[in-house]
Amino acid sequence: MSSQPIEKALHGSEKWQVAAPHFLEAVGEFVNAKRVGLFQVEFSPDTKTLLASLIYEWSANAEDTRLQDEKFQAIPMKQKGLEKMLEQLENRQVFVLSDENNAIEPFLSVCLGAMAAFPLHMKGKLWGYITVESAELDLQQKIKLQGIMEQWAKRIETEHEIEEASRLEKYLAKIQSIVDEAESDHRTKIEKLLALGLEAFNLDVAIVSHIVGQSYTVKYYWPLDAGLEHGQVFELGQTYCSITLRLGAVVGIPYVQESPYRNHPCYQVFQLVSYFGVQLRVRGKYYGTVNFSSPNLRKEPYTDVDRRLLRQIAEEIGKLIED
Repeated sequence: MSSQPIEKALHGSEKWQVAAPHFLEAVGEFVNAKRVGLFQVEFSPDTKTLLASLIYEWSANAEDTRLQDEKFQAIPMKQKGLEKMLEQLENRQVFVLSDENNAIEPFLSVCLGAMAAFPLHMKGKLWGYITVESAELDLQQKIKLQGIMEQWAKRIETEHEIEEASRLEKYLAKIQSIVDEAESDHRTKIEKLLALGLEAFNLDVAIVSHIVGQSYTVKYYWPLDAGLEHGQVFELGQTYCSITLRLGAVVGIPYVQESPYRNHPCYQVFQLVSYFGVQLRVRGKYYGTVNFSSPNLRKEPYTDVDRRLLRQIAEEIGKLIED
């Protein structure tokens, strides 16, 4: 079977989500597979483990699909029997199901000993994997497929990078549009910038703080129903901004329980799970922080684009406070 359909799916102009079903079909036909599935992996704070979910599938029998089967959603990758598979995938190795390890419920046992899982890595981390169920998969085909899967992962990563660049351009334009509003006063502009940050970072509460010594004063915040007050004072040590002040850099905590700050007083007192903050300077001097937080987990780590946007928002807020 020719690999030309695979090459077409790899290098098509449509988004990878559109190309995925065609890619899986091409892989399946190339190795005469019974089924090919694309699983995405994400971290669960509840189970403190990686969960894998089937997001795309091709089956030689179109009526035999597992996409709606709950057994193939949120599969704990560290359950007994899957640790070896996870270890090999994280090490960029192909996992091959053998007769010795096929008694694994509820996932691998259905493959009847004829399955290979190919890792998909992005930015150095396991993003997902593709399973190929075929009794005819030989060593040469596995080697070829491994190279093909690496290309597929690269395609997804490249598209993510393009999307991030577009996202940066969009939000920088929105920031500038707010700053240029002639009819808005400074407070309105600052609050709009905070609201924009919440949208961009997918968090819930935004604050501009003024810090003097160990005193943390809320100068601006958003939304207005966040349970805060202008001029409200907190002890600096009870805020994640104490970390931002100490480090002098952007601090991003997607999930505090999986960070060095899991015992920080802010989590104990306010139950804030996610945080994203940076120092704020006014007239060249340290003033406080611009920070965004949430009692909910942020599933994705903060990106370089997020950090760029946070710095830009803080810079513009600093200019508005100066005037």
